[in-house]
Amino acid sequence: MSFKSELQSVVTIHQNDLNSVIKQIKEMAEGGNYTPQGLENQVKEINAEFQETAEKNQQRGLQIISQAEEYFKNRNQSNTVNNLRDPGYQAGLANVLKMIEKGALSEDDFKDVIAAYKDDALSMKSIRMALGENRNSAVFAQYIPLSREDKLEVFEQLRKNVAKFIRPVSVDNNYAALMSIGWLQEALKNLDDNLQLIE
Repeated sequence: MSFKSELQSVVTIHQNDLNSVIKQIKEMAEGGNYTPQGLENQVKEINAEFQETAEKNQQRGLQIISQAEEYFKNRNQSNTVNNLRDPGYQAGLANVLKMIEKGALSEDDFKDVIAAYKDDALSMKSIRMALGENRNSAVFAQYIPLSREDKLEVFEQLRKNVAKFIRPVSVDNNYAALMSIGWLQEALKNLDDNLQLIE
């Protein structure tokens, strides 16, 4: 199971739990079987149970994000180290950087270069630097993927959103919380299986 599908599963479980308890409280309130004090006591009990479940869901969501981030860092480091040790790769990169600096690449050539080096953060930094004074830099820049730092920021933003939206709340009539968790579900559609923005 991918990191994305695991996290989507946690969000869906939380969304269903929240929906279920909101509905349960609404039915109790409309049923007329409880005194106001009895209803208040039932709501407190349901809130306490929900809060415990929500905390578990939140912790699981944050754990998945941390695992995805660790996977990203390890893969990135492995790619960079392997590429640094490969003399052919380094010679090819040096040639590409010279061609960029001299303005010798067409737009299609540049797309091919990006396809070849996109998984190596260090190479991408070098290519970005080489673009500096290139007359085509504005055109070429659109093909450069997010930097390693930008990709790490995606994890940080996702972590903040999970902490904000998968949390204990007072569930009686809390449709705002239900809408927020729906927004998080939509935001996840913009991420790939490893919780990175789809470019």
